[in-house]
Amino acid sequence: MNPFAFAQTYAATLDLQSQVADDIEAALATMSADEDVRDRAHLIATELFSNSVEHSCAYDASQHVTLEAWGLDDQGIAIRVTDTGAGFDSLPESSLPDDPFAEGGRGLFLIDALAQKVTHEDRGRRVAAEFHPA
Repeated sequence: MNPFAFAQTYAATLDLQSQVADDIEAALATMSADEDVRDRAHLIATELFSNSVEHSCAYDASQHVTLEAWGLDDQGIAIRVTDTGAGFDSLPESSLPDDPFAEGGRGLFLIDALAQKVTHEDRGRRVAAEFHPA
């Protein structure tokens, strides 16, 4: 039996970003968590997918990104994103970019701000986050 409410593997391409967002939204809607928890989990799941594609897998569609989600006992949600890319020698700092008009550079900051717990394993190729009710 699969312990995850949702587990899906995708090719590492941003062409699938919309499908990933729709798939995880549908899966999270089945979980007994409030809307705020589901919204935060959805935003970060899609952010982690795109981070994996861009930074670890370097847009190489022969690599794969697996997204998993499951409910927690306190009506929270946990997500985990694992990729087959190169990972990182060291993870960048979680901060806002110096240029407020920069198009990127907010992902790790958002993850840390919206999740109550974040873990990075295997050179950043596996990231898990937990979202709990306020």
